[in-house]
Amino acid sequence: MHGRTHGQDDLKKEHVDEPCKTYFPIFSNYLKESKSGFMVSSGLTWVDFVITEFFTTLIQFHPNTFDKYPDLKEYLNRVHQVPELKDYYSKRPNVY
Repeated sequence: MHGRTHGQDDLKKEHVDEPCKTYFPIFSNYLKESKSGFMVSSGLTWVDFVITEFFTTLIQFHPNTFDKYPDLKEYLNRVHQVPELKDYYSKRPNVY
C-alpha cells in the first residue's frame, strides 16, 4: 500500500481514478478520430502541450495511471519527442 491511508485511497479513487475512467476514453477518441497522432487533425497544437503537461504531472504522482490507456501513454511519449519540446521535457523539473 506504500504508506497510504484508507482516506488517501478514497481521495485517489474520487479525484484520480474516477475522472480518468470518465475522461481518458474521450481523449483516446479524439486521438483516434484526428488520425494525426495528436488531438486535432491538423497536427500538433497548443492543446497537446496543455494536455501533456497535465498527463506528465499526473504520471509523476500516479505512475500506473496510464496502464489501461496505452494509446495515451504513446501520445504522451510522442509529444515529449517533438524536437522543439524534447529539450524542455528533458529538463522539466519534477516540482512535486
